[in-house]
Amino acid sequence: MVVSVDVAYLISMTSFDGEVSRIDLNYDGSHTLKGVIGGASYPVFWINMSGSHSLAVKEDKLRAQTIVNREDIREYCDAFYKEYASFTFRPFIKGDVGQTLAKMPTWYENYHALLVKNFNLPDNEYDAEAPEQDLPDADAEQVVDQEDFDELLVDIAFADDADRPSSFDAGDAVHHHKFGDGTVTAVDGNKLDVFFRNVGDKRVMDSFVTATEPF
Repeated sequence: MVVSVDVAYLISMTSFDGEVSRIDLNYDGSHTLKGVIGGASYPVFWINMSGSHSLAVKEDKLRAQTIVNREDIREYCDAFYKEYASFTFRPFIKGDVGQTLAKMPTWYENYHALLVKNFNLPDNEYDAEAPEQDLPDADAEQVVDQEDFDELLVDIAFADDADRPSSFDAGDAVHHHKFGDGTVTAVDGNKLDVFFRNVGDKRVMDSFVTATEPF
């Protein structure tokens, strides 16, 4: 059974003291998965669900398939989360008694509150065909402005790594998969202000653009 990098990380942090059966992980390299972390290679960890005397287990022996050391898994996952911080983050358990997994990203509380607020809005707030209505009272729940939401996503994407210097400079030509070609106008840590010829000025993470020829 293939498991996500988050599950592999949590297993690597688990102490098997007899209360639960030991879970061993195998590793089959990293592969490009469509729609996952921007097309970068994703690690494939898996758990052998076959019986100890099954043909699959005997085949693993022929292939010299070995169980991966949990400390090595933990070190790999830590490096993975740091490398791809714009796409993912370390899993955490809020209120973890041992505090080992209790650390939350600095942006989590605000982001979670915003998601809950949108989730609790009436369905008709999202109905494009709904009839026009009088504006609600100032104290009533409001639909979160999309631009504000997008700005929040930019702020949280690398919040824990905001001081990392960017490899881009003002004047560099870049390409964004959604906004197209643009020119960097300012650099703020790992955030770029970019003028895109199709959509105008945008602020994006440097990890979401690639260097290209000036237009």
